[in-house]
Amino acid sequence: MPDLNDPPRELASTYLKFAGFWPAGPKLQRALLDFTSRQPVLSTGAAAWMKSFARAFVPMSHNLFRGLNAAAMFAQSLPANLREVGSDLKIMEIIEIGREEGIGLYGAPRASLVRRLQNAPDVAARRRLLGTEARNIFDDCDAVLEQTTPPKLGFAVVMVRDAIAAARDGHWISAQAGATAALDGAARTVLADKRIREAVTRTGRITRRDETVFDEFKVIQAIALMPVYGAHPNYRYDDIVPSNYSRHATAHSAARRQFSKRNTVQAILVTTSLLAWVDDL
Repeated sequence: MPDLNDPPRELASTYLKFAGFWPAGPKLQRALLDFTSRQPVLSTGAAAWMKSFARAFVPMSHNLFRGLNAAAMFAQSLPANLREVGSDLKIMEIIEIGREEGIGLYGAPRASLVRRLQNAPDVAARRRLLGTEARNIFDDCDAVLEQTTPPKLGFAVVMVRDAIAAARDGHWISAQAGATAALDGAARTVLADKRIREAVTRTGRITRRDETVFDEFKVIQAIALMPVYGAHPNYRYDDIVPSNYSRHATAHSAARRQFSKRNTVQAILVTTSLLAWVDDL
């Protein structure tokens, strides 16, 4: 039996599908065990068959219950917004979206937007959603941060909420810069292990980075940290400034093409996601 809160990534979505059958687990368990423990009141032949079935079923049912309980425990370990997506949640897809695009989904936004983002056909479609749903995303992030009190990161929460206020007024440059500064501070505090920090934030010499650490991440950890990695694409001072969100370009370039509404939404979302995860630890 795997770690109850850490199924293999490729099986995580399957766990959620099984978990959907288990809200009435205790009642079903009692009913099945009661059935197998009773003396069947049938013909002699049927009674013998039922006893044989019961002897085989009891150990099998115990393994089934353990598996379903593991699935239910994993589902309960997810943040509320992902839990509400239920069995439709595509764990591998949202981890990959985080890794490749830097879109954080831990804690915010709401379940309906998680569904739309994970099911969007491509990067461009997800970027459009970030723009059209900006107000809702700001509201969701602000609501999560209002209840978030991660140790040593209280001012990072203040910074992101200040960035949200600026973004609501259309001040994209200051909002994106503020959220990115909060992301920097939070990542440095949270990722105390230098090996993990340099891999996730893509800092230090490329030849020294050990991205095999990602294989060691638990599912929940990957959901929270791979978007931070995705928000740190490699960028050197002489590179063309990207138009998609980049922590490095935001911090080290004064280029109009890097600062935008969509990038502001992404900076706020990935930082909120990281802070919400830390708060749940």
